[in-house]
Amino acid sequence: MTSPQEPLDASLLELLDSLYQRQLRQAAAEVAAAIAHAAGTPLNVVSGRAELIRQEPANAAAQVTRIDEQVRKLADGLRQFVDYLTIEDRTARLDQPAAQVLAELLRLVLPLARCRQVEISTDAAELGAASIDEQSLSNLVALLSWSTRSVAAGTRIELRATAAPGGAWFELLVPGLVPPDVWRLEHFDSRTPGEGSEAYRVMAICAAVARGQGGKLQVEALTSTGTAPTGIRIRLLCRSLSD
Repeated sequence: MTSPQEPLDASLLELLDSLYQRQLRQAAAEVAAAIAHAAGTPLNVVSGRAELIRQEPANAAAQVTRIDEQVRKLADGLRQFVDYLTIEDRTARLDQPAAQVLAELLRLVLPLARCRQVEISTDAAELGAASIDEQSLSNLVALLSWSTRSVAAGTRIELRATAAPGGAWFELLVPGLVPPDVWRLEHFDSRTPGEGSEAYRVMAICAAVARGQGGKLQVEALTSTGTAPTGIRIRLLCRSLSD
């Protein structure tokens, strides 16, 4: 058994990261299922009443009243669901120096990268004294560990951190990957499972989390002049709570 004083070996760190990524996927699936369940009954009632209106327009008033009730029920249920998922004591959250968050990020992901023979080069020369919400770390870990898992052995990932008004930008240059549809990320649009769906799922969830924290996530193709895409550029804006 590993004692509290002994460092975790690389294989165990990789297992922990795998479990973290699996939990992320399962959490998204459970939230989607809960929303579908909460919305399903009211929408079925609305659809049924709309059909009755088409069949008997003279009785539309009674059906419209029932539709209004179901719409309010749906709106209230979704609002309660969102409140349930987002209950949080904002005063318990703190800003941290972005440089400290970056150091914690590397401590968590570098062992995994070494295990998978992936190099992570870091440039934080322009980060300065920027501060960001400490909870930004979870999104950064999700993106960097996913990138590390997705590339081939021997790949070099570049991580750049720069100060921004009210926060900091973190940029990942990840060779060999194909960017998901940006407009789908912005609208959290669905996508048929298949090649690239895992990348889309991770990016879409991280984009939604970033928006909830007041930041944003951008993904674009990484290309050389006149050539086909050679990878992706991921840019995550992390905000300060005091902004």
